[in-house]
Amino acid sequence: MAFDCGYLKETVGEALARGCAATVTAEPNDPVEYLGRWLLRYVQNAEIEGKFYMERDLQAEAEKKAQEEVKTEAQKSADYEAEKKAALMALAEATDDPYVLFQQAVELVQRYTDAAAAYVATIEQPEEGAGELAEEEVESEDEEPPPVPPEEGEEEEGEAAGEAAAEAVEANIVKFDYANCLLRYVAATENDSEVVLQRVGMLTRPVPLTEEEAEDEENPKKETPLPPTFNMLDEQVPTFFIPNVAENKAVNFFRRFPRMGSYFASAVQGHEDEYRALLCADTVVPQGSGKVFSQADKDFIWDVSRSLTKAVKAKEGRRREGFVSAGFSAVFDDICKQVTNTLYPPPPEPEEGAPTPEPAPTEEAEVEEEPPAEEEDDIARCQREIRNIEKHIEAADKRVQDAVAVVDVRQVVRKLWAMQIENVADVACEEVKQMTHAPPATLHVLKAVVYIMKEDINGWATWPAARAQMTVEFLQRVLAIDAEAERDMEAWNAARRELKACDDTKLPEECPASNLGSLLRKYLRAVRATSNKAVIQREKEAEKAALEGEKAAKEEELAAAETAKAEAEAAAAAEAEAAEKEGEGE
Repeated sequence: MAFDCGYLKETVGEALARGCAATVTAEPNDPVEYLGRWLLRYVQNAEIEGKFYMERDLQAEAEKKAQEEVKTEAQKSADYEAEKKAALMALAEATDDPYVLFQQAVELVQRYTDAAAAYVATIEQPEEGAGELAEEEVESEDEEPPPVPPEEGEEEEGEAAGEAAAEAVEANIVKFDYANCLLRYVAATENDSEVVLQRVGMLTRPVPLTEEEAEDEENPKKETPLPPTFNMLDEQVPTFFIPNVAENKAVNFFRRFPRMGSYFASAVQGHEDEYRALLCADTVVPQGSGKVFSQADKDFIWDVSRSLTKAVKAKEGRRREGFVSAGFSAVFDDICKQVTNTLYPPPPEPEEGAPTPEPAPTEEAEVEEEPPAEEEDDIARCQREIRNIEKHIEAADKRVQDAVAVVDVRQVVRKLWAMQIENVADVACEEVKQMTHAPPATLHVLKAVVYIMKEDINGWATWPAARAQMTVEFLQRVLAIDAEAERDMEAWNAARRELKACDDTKLPEECPASNLGSLLRKYLRAVRATSNKAVIQREKEAEKAALEGEKAAKEEELAAAETAKAEAEAAAAAEAEAAEKEGEGE
């Protein structure tokens, strides 16, 4: 009973006490009914109050959760923006191969925008063709000219050339001409790589109709519209946007059939803001959503192109600064002096009191032959002719030795250039791989080398292909050229056509860190000069071999004459002996 009383006090005691107090205060006619209704209202009020507090707590909890979600989303958004900013900064400060940076750029665009495809196209001028050799043009040995002492007041050639080169660095370019350019795709997102890079490869301006085609009414031809991206270059605007490419009939589709989607392109600039490449993206179906790019997406693609621009400008700036302050000039000039001293060594200083040495004969001295005697038989004639041939062989042997010495000197010159090429091989390969576009003069020299080596010239047809071929192993194969081997004149003529199109004055500026183009140009000259001298050596050796063959024939003739004489003398002795015996018999 005590337990029940305690339970009631804990559960309904307060409510019942308050109800009783209210009933006493009210003094109703029916206290029991009044108490019952009061308790009922008390319970209803308690439920309402409990629900109110519960809803308030739930609302407070929901608001707190919403605030946390907003804070979390804000943090995620901030982290996302920080991640994008860090990626852009890393791209701008990267010093990797520019083609690697292009690939990283398209991956960033695909990762942080709604773009289904992204790709980079370098802006290239049509490749300069090889030079033409005139029919009457003879092959030059390209030898180093003998040193000419400078006249009084005349500057040294090296210093003047260095100053001229330094002055030529700063160009006053205010307008760039893209009228003849083409777009070569060098990077694309993974799903589009095969189509964009391999199947399409490049985008060119359409060939305009000739006057005859335009005036042909029987077979009228429509002029191919200019792809709209070229309008961006012609107008030299930094960005280009097409909300729906399906509505633009001039658009070229990678997969040929018109499709719906949005297109955005942004320029990558180099020195003096010249356009070097275009960063492009699209949402074309079915790979993409077909939706129009949002302003945020366009802004991010623009930011990626700005990061690429910073990276490209930094690379070109370092190359230009390297050209102004490059140390190759002193090394190059020193090798040139060594070459000159090797080819034209200064005469030895005469000893005091010694007579002045006579100058060496410039022409081959004639061999003084032994004249025939008034009366000589075949044996005497053969012996005289053999002695004369031996004189000619001695002179021919001297000419062979001189030719071998000349070839050896030429090999020394070739090795001087080869040694420097070997020293800068790593630097040269890295320097070439940092170039977004082909260095025209250097590329002509490289192609000339490829012709001489009889390697596949198709591997050097485009700059992306050529820069992939440019390795230390390639330069090692260049240095292994056999300069004394028989010449392939077809290969040499092809090389000469490339070298004729090469502007030698541009070579140091194109590769300032290594001066590779100039070194290879000098190396090829040395190879050609060595090859020419080796031809002369083989000619002299052939002349000597012919004389030795002639001597051997004369020795056989002498032996035959001596045999005939011995036989004749034996026959005469036998006849005399027989005649003597006949005389004794009578």
